[in-house]
Amino acid sequence: MKQTTTQIIAKEGWIWLGVFGFLTLFFLALEWNFAAFLFLVLLGSSLLSYYNPERIPDETGENLLLAPVDGVVKKIEKRDDACVVTIHSPLCMVGILRMPLEGLITLNETREGLRPLKIEKSVREGIYARGELGVQSRWGALLMRFSPVLFEENLYLYPKPDSKITQGARVGFFKHGHLEMVLPSSVSLKVCEGDTIKGGETLLGSFPL
Repeated sequence: MKQTTTQIIAKEGWIWLGVFGFLTLFFLALEWNFAAFLFLVLLGSSLLSYYNPERIPDETGENLLLAPVDGVVKKIEKRDDACVVTIHSPLCMVGILRMPLEGLITLNETREGLRPLKIEKSVREGIYARGELGVQSRWGALLMRFSPVLFEENLYLYPKPDSKITQGARVGFFKHGHLEMVLPSSVSLKVCEGDTIKGGETLLGSFPL
């Protein structure tokens, strides 16, 4: 399975680091200091965005649900048959996507699309870039819906359907957008709206044993 593993910088960011690094040196050689400074800032931002740290979970256990990505919990919605958690992943946080719990991949779909700045809500779902990753776990089905902002290249999902993935494994990259997690209703959440979370480390919730 194609995935980022032990690189200090995620491979999704190599091209951007190369471009920004080259342009920084290029403008320095020309003594265009202001332009060099701008690209140096972009280089530093990219290093932060594509940093690929090892993460140790706050707690361990097969019934525990970990955060899949760095971000902020924007909304929690309880439904009769599910619990929906919406996470905002900004540019300034690590974008490595990690498996929240062990399970079998049932769905991996990405759709290209436009990213206009403003559009009617009733039609934007049909033209925006999106991605979906479905997981069948011991405690039921979990669905993650990804909506990148501006650039569809900010989303990579690697697992193939019918592959079993362990908790915490790196399964892709997601940057600057919203992630909607549709969880089984039996989950007991440990986070609240407004909480800052870290992928593969923060405990989102747990399922009854």
